[in-house]
Amino acid sequence: MAKLNFNQDSVKGNSKAQLVELGNGVVQITMNDEENRNNFSQEMVTGLFQCFQAVRENKNYKVVILAGTNNYFGTGVSGEQLMSTFQTEDNFSVEKITELLTLALNCPIPVIAAIEGHALGGGFAIGLYADLLVLSQESFYASNFLKYGFIPGAGAVFILLKKLGLELGQEMVYTARNYRGKELEKRGIPFPVLPRKEVLKFARKIANEIAEKPRLSLVTLKKYLISDIRKKLQEVLPKEVEMQEITFNQPEVKNLILSSFAGGEGNKQESFDKKQSQLTEEENILYQLQSGNISLENAETLLLEMTEEKIPETVQDVKAIAPENYDELLSEELLSLVSAGEISLEAAENLLLEVVEPEENTEKLLNQLQSGEISLENVESILLGLDEGKSPAKTTTQKKIDNYENKSVNTDNYDDLLSEELLSLVSSGEISLEAAENLLLELEVVKPEDHTEKLLNQLQSGDISLENVESILLGLDEGKSPAKTTTQKKIDNYENKSVNPDNSEELLSLLSSGKISLDAAENLLLEVAPEIKTDVSEGLNSGNNDIANTDIAIIGISCRYPGANNWQEFWENLKNGVDSVTDPPPGRWEEKNWYNPDPENPGTAYSKCAGFLEEIDKFDPLFFKISPEEAQFVEPQQRIFLEEAYHAIEDAGYATDSLKGEKCGVFVGASTGDYLKLLSIAGLETHRFVLTGNILSLVPARIAYFLDLKGPVATIDTSCSSSLVAIHQACESIQRGESEMAIAGGISICATADFQIASSQFQMISPDGRCKTFDASASGTTWSEGCGVILLKSYSQAVQDNDLIYGVIKGTGVNYDGNTNGISAPSSQSQASLEAAVYQKFGINPETISYVEAHGTATPLGDPIEVEALTEAFSKWTKKKHFCAIGSVKSNIGHASTAAGVSGLIKTILCLKNQKLVPSLHFEQPNPHIDFENSPFYVNTELKDWEVSAGEPRKA
Repeated sequence: MAKLNFNQDSVKGNSKAQLVELGNGVVQITMNDEENRNNFSQEMVTGLFQCFQAVRENKNYKVVILAGTNNYFGTGVSGEQLMSTFQTEDNFSVEKITELLTLALNCPIPVIAAIEGHALGGGFAIGLYADLLVLSQESFYASNFLKYGFIPGAGAVFILLKKLGLELGQEMVYTARNYRGKELEKRGIPFPVLPRKEVLKFARKIANEIAEKPRLSLVTLKKYLISDIRKKLQEVLPKEVEMQEITFNQPEVKNLILSSFAGGEGNKQESFDKKQSQLTEEENILYQLQSGNISLENAETLLLEMTEEKIPETVQDVKAIAPENYDELLSEELLSLVSAGEISLEAAENLLLEVVEPEENTEKLLNQLQSGEISLENVESILLGLDEGKSPAKTTTQKKIDNYENKSVNTDNYDDLLSEELLSLVSSGEISLEAAENLLLELEVVKPEDHTEKLLNQLQSGDISLENVESILLGLDEGKSPAKTTTQKKIDNYENKSVNPDNSEELLSLLSSGKISLDAAENLLLEVAPEIKTDVSEGLNSGNNDIANTDIAIIGISCRYPGANNWQEFWENLKNGVDSVTDPPPGRWEEKNWYNPDPENPGTAYSKCAGFLEEIDKFDPLFFKISPEEAQFVEPQQRIFLEEAYHAIEDAGYATDSLKGEKCGVFVGASTGDYLKLLSIAGLETHRFVLTGNILSLVPARIAYFLDLKGPVATIDTSCSSSLVAIHQACESIQRGESEMAIAGGISICATADFQIASSQFQMISPDGRCKTFDASASGTTWSEGCGVILLKSYSQAVQDNDLIYGVIKGTGVNYDGNTNGISAPSSQSQASLEAAVYQKFGINPETISYVEAHGTATPLGDPIEVEALTEAFSKWTKKKHFCAIGSVKSNIGHASTAAGVSGLIKTILCLKNQKLVPSLHFEQPNPHIDFENSPFYVNTELKDWEVSAGEPRKA
């Protein structure tokens, strides 16, 4: 039966038709009379009218889902009603039937028909009058009235032609036959046709999207959309009523209906109701079989009960009656022969065995097997005509061969067993699949030296994986490893120094002999010396080809930072040396008494200055399919990142709908915002939309949901490094193959002055509101809002796809400071270690780097530590002085917290794009704790060309 949520507010209707509130203005009306196949019994009709009346009376409802059970949506007028027409000589009310069928049409709000089960006759018509339909691939659909010889007078023909189209509609009316949902889908019907188990889920998804809209808008729109149907229905109803009167009262129609009764008077109604669904017994059994409700054995039993005749048992008997193209029989046609009593199930299986015996079919299967298009298991399934890989009962001979004790199988010619002989043995039933696989694996373990060489070549060329090799050598099934010996466990820790990681041939020998496990082999092959070498000639990774495979291309950018609504405006501000830090603009930080110039005053901030984004309250919710009601509860971080992620995709030149279903990851640096405080002030903190509107994990999920992206989605909060760690994880996701593309960046919004107050209590911020990075007068940082997003793809793929490439990320790395003077204090040693490790791992010589975008928080402690770490890392490869410019975007916009790292990256990308170095602001006298004289660095304070040696790339 359809799954109902009885934990919701109310249930209306009766036992046959029930209305349940699903929340958010969505209600579901379920026809629930499985025993009578959801026919239009009096109780069903009464319940449906009660449910739709309840919908009309409740102004909180926005959308209706009309559903049936898993097996039956509806089968129309009951046998009792149809027969009463002839018994009483009184035609049933056409007006009442018309009113019933058009319940969905006349409902004031949209109705979605979730037609999971069979829908026949009037049961199909009532669904067709819904505004939206979702059909099932497995179920049958029919306009079966002409099967009884009459034409209905309730608009059933009109709506069929209207919804399914003239040609298909006419065919369905004339033939009155059953059409599977799959067939209708192929015929191009304009409704989604899904696997049966997904129909109701999809309908509810659509309903929830509709329910986000204002009710008045939905009611108004429905009136307009159905106006044409209403008008034409009034025109055609008299004509259909006339056709019913002409056709229904024919003696032939009466005989057709009465003939539906079988047997004596006592069982007439039962027999009629069985036929009323208009599914033949064969179709119903096939449906139940394919739906998994009954087994193949049960299906055969049911089918055999349909006939008393003795059916042929042998292949020879079958050949005499089988159609000429019996070798093309599929499950449905085969079942048809079985159900007709023309062949037995055993004969059908034997027939399938003979079907694939002709030489050309065997050769075709062999070619597919050897080319890797199909597996040995697929071959057996084809040969034996099995459903879902289930094997028939094995004969005594087969059981003996399963243990391969039959010595007639010559193990000396194992090379030939990959050819027709093996296929013939399997197809003839002389050997089972399991025995064949075991035999092959046993033979391959003892294959001669040349086979090992072949495996080695395949392993080294990448044709097969190390896991494949182990399976072949050890004769394993499904990759399961035998219990490890003590020796193996030791080797798993790769303490046996006689194994050289570069010697794959020796490794393969150890693996094949069982002296080493797969895990150990992989660890040995992938092992890289962890120490950092200080000698320049030895300290760089020389594996350039491997490094190239890790390169990540930046193919799209988008940002909003103080004074800039896009990256073009951001660049103009950077090159012109604009300081975008201001006092709070009107409408921002309007809480009372949050500012006091005294740093010692509790509960206040001693600086008003920060970097503010413009118009953070502006948002187009309908563009992103978010209701205006919900949008007011969605924090600005979610909204702005959604917009900028969309712009980054546009900037890369991609139509956003082209990413639907793609493995595109989304990684964002963000921390919990303070928008909830504003909602609380407004008395809205308990609204249901507050949960989804303010939860941190939904910051990246919004764009993934809107565009239907299938890659990983993650929010990262590592404080100031959040956006860079997000980019690091995005790069690794692409390198691992989890993502083909990735959206990465950061977002930070200060909706209230709370963070300004808290950091003032720590005396972290600059009293004059300026980030004076590297300057002697630096006295603290200044906070900023901002959002930066980049679109990433592997460099090789970006080149192949002809993407516009802004820059290439050669390497990334992460670590932590460890135990320092305080939990927020940085570590020079940890920073230097990380930087040097990245240079060494990715083959980067720091001497070729000509610009460093520093963190540069403008704190007396942080700046010297950062420059000291960089100097130490560079010094492992070069002793040159003052060749590398250094700067920080924080001098322009302030510290954007979780969006800070990506702001510096986008600044650097724009410098690369324009081949310019931009000034770092507020630098007059160097911080006395920074030894620039003996470092590779100088602070760049002017706009100038970014010069490099001829033919050398610009690196930062």
